[in-house]
Amino acid sequence: MHPAVLERGEVPFRDVTEQAGLHSKGWTTGVTLADVNGDGRLDIYVCHAGLGDGGLRANELYINQGLNADGVPTFVEQAAAYGVADSGYSTQAVFFDYDRDGDLDLFVINNSPRPVASMPVKNTRNERDLLGGAKLYRNDGGHFTDVSAARYLRRRDRPGPGRRRERREPRRLARYLRGQRLLRARLSLHQQG
Repeated sequence: MHPAVLERGEVPFRDVTEQAGLHSKGWTTGVTLADVNGDGRLDIYVCHAGLGDGGLRANELYINQGLNADGVPTFVEQAAAYGVADSGYSTQAVFFDYDRDGDLDLFVINNSPRPVASMPVKNTRNERDLLGGAKLYRNDGGHFTDVSAARYLRRRDRPGPGRRRERREPRRLARYLRGQRLLRARLSLHQQG
């Protein structure tokens, strides 16, 4: 994991990785900052990938414990306790309120471990791969539930009156992600200017 640095004014930065309690392991592919538990402090979600043991690929969630006596934010890793220690080939994640219940849910993008050339010609869209593909976790009051198969990925296969609403949810996610890209671009321009 890259070191966590703290700006101190006259000396630009100081490495506080160990003091902050950040002990990430494995190959890190993406980092997301969000107030996951709603306490007003940014938490850190770290995505991992790579071959080998699934335990080394398990994503991490560092919950912000506030500032210590030296003014350094401290964190405790709690991905398993929150139900988001995804051990797929994760590349990035985003927290957003997909079900509009007031708490943040989690969308994780996992890379497929299979080369495209090895995939059959037939449509395998409905075959779930536990290590690859997208996953949607619903926040159920502080613990996350994987609702990918039931809710998000199979939305086109179910007939019935709820189908119109289900078509809107992917569009809502796409609008949110476009907005995040625009926000990052504006922040980048602001920082350069």
